[in-house]
Amino acid sequence: MLDCSSSGWYPEPEVSWLDGEGNIMSAGPAEKIRGSDGLYRVSSRVTVEKRHNNNVTCRVQQKDINQTRETHIYVQDGSFVPPPDCSVSISFSVTLGLTLLLGVATFIWKWRQTKISIKKLKDKVNEEQPQLMAEEKQNLAEKKLKLEEEIKNINEDQRSIDQQIEAFMKMSEKLKEQRKQLTDQKEEAKEIIEVNEKKLKAVDAEVRNQTGDTEEKRAQGYLNLKKLITESNEKLNKRKAAHQHVELMTNKLMKKTREEVDKLKERKQEIENHVVEIRKQLQEIENHVVEIQKQLNEVET
Repeated sequence: MLDCSSSGWYPEPEVSWLDGEGNIMSAGPAEKIRGSDGLYRVSSRVTVEKRHNNNVTCRVQQKDINQTRETHIYVQDGSFVPPPDCSVSISFSVTLGLTLLLGVATFIWKWRQTKISIKKLKDKVNEEQPQLMAEEKQNLAEKKLKLEEEIKNINEDQRSIDQQIEAFMKMSEKLKEQRKQLTDQKEEAKEIIEVNEKKLKAVDAEVRNQTGDTEEKRAQGYLNLKKLITESNEKLNKRKAAHQHVELMTNKLMKKTREEVDKLKERKQEIENHVVEIRKQLQEIENHVVEIQKQLNEVET
């Protein structure tokens, strides 16, 4: 049974056992305890069999900060206890007992050497820990600066979107005014056409009731008047058709303007949601920096 422990870690490390060929050995769950100084102490125990070879390695590793410490243990053959055999002689048992004593003595010596190595490891970690935390604090400061720059750029995008929305809204108001003018002009042309039609009917009735020598002259006057009114109506109808076409185009432009405004508002909402997420990250970074500074102050104390 081999035991390995190490302390002075942050963040929480992982412990693994390897045999002489570098294969990971099956061991029970490691015990992890966080001390009052905020640093972790881990310990693990493994049962070694002869099939694992004589060389065993205890590895303590923290991947986030790329730190690894190892202790290599050599277990002599005599330290392994073979299964009981009723055919073994008494002399062999005595010899085996002596061998076991020698193995235990060797194990104790190796265990003391391991304890010394782990103490050196702890001292080294205690020396490196403030530097690692300071580097992490610097990395967080750089990340915070990048996020703040991103928020600045996003604010500029938001101002640009607001300006575009305002421009589209002004355009929409002008299009509404234009559509109203076209509608009024179309109604005015319609009323003029109706008045001209009434005039034509009145002239027709007058000509039909004419008698005497002046009938021909009146008929000629009617034809001239009818021609003028007809030409006026044709112009008004063309004008009415043009108004309808422009009104149709105006409605299409107003619809397109509303669609663009809706897209810009959706984009603005997405940007605002992104800003909220960035501010959350900034708050997390600030909290982490405060925690690191607190640990640095404790280390200095």
